[in-house]
Amino acid sequence: MAILSTLKLASMAMSVKGWIIKNWKLAIVLGLCGVIFYQNTMEFEILKPFGLRTIPGVYQEIDELKRDIDVLEQQLEECEGSRVRLAESIADTNRQVKEWFDISQDVQRENARIKQDIADLQNTTQQTVETILAEPAPETCEAAIQFLREAAIGDQQ
Repeated sequence: MAILSTLKLASMAMSVKGWIIKNWKLAIVLGLCGVIFYQNTMEFEILKPFGLRTIPGVYQEIDELKRDIDVLEQQLEECEGSRVRLAESIADTNRQVKEWFDISQDVQRENARIKQDIADLQNTTQQTVETILAEPAPETCEAAIQFLREAAIGDQQ
């Protein structure tokens, strides 16, 4: 039975081969019609690995690429907005740093002025103490009270 079916299959193959040899022009036209049908109607590309693309497959790929481009443009717009916000934030931070730098400079100048005032007061106090110590000190209570009265009257004037 298997031999019989093999013989039938071989016979059919021989008849197809014979038909192709006999009608080779028609076979070429049918083959080209098959290629045209494949390229114009098939959405899935069976022969893509071999370099045979279909028009619907190419259009489908173009649509996918357009969607990818739209997504990338949207991401680019988001990045541009983020870049603008970042630039504004950096400018604001720089402005704040400048303000604090100016405040720091003012505080340092004020600190230097206060140190100079303290040094001047220390010199004045030292001179006053030296002047007081250089004057003769009263030796009795009455002389001390008189000295204090004169000092108080001198401070009021």
